[in-house]
Amino acid sequence: MDNEAFLPVSMEELTNLEVPRRLIGLADLIPDLTEKAVSLGIANRTGLIPTHGWYSAGRYLQIGPAGAWVNIDHRKWSRYGITPLWVRFPDTK
Repeated sequence: MDNEAFLPVSMEELTNLEVPRRLIGLADLIPDLTEKAVSLGIANRTGLIPTHGWYSAGRYLQIGPAGAWVNIDHRKWSRYGITPLWVRFPDTK
C-alpha cells in the first residue's frame, strides 16, 4: 500500500472548517515561536527570511553558532505522526 498516494477527499473533509483553521493556526506558530526566541535573545534572524516548499513552511534562524530551519513539515507529520513542528540543524561545525 502506498502511504503517500493521494486519498480521495470526502464531502465531510471538504466542508469541515476545522482542517484549514488548524493548518493556518499551525503556520501562525512559526512567526510566534521565532519572535519569542529572538526576544529572549536565544536566536537571531538578521538576514534570514521565511520560506516555504511544497510540503513545508518555516523560517531560518541563527541559534548560537548553528543555523536552524524551524518549520511545519506536513510530509514528516504524515510519515512519523509525532508533530507538525520541526527544527532542523544542518551540518555545522
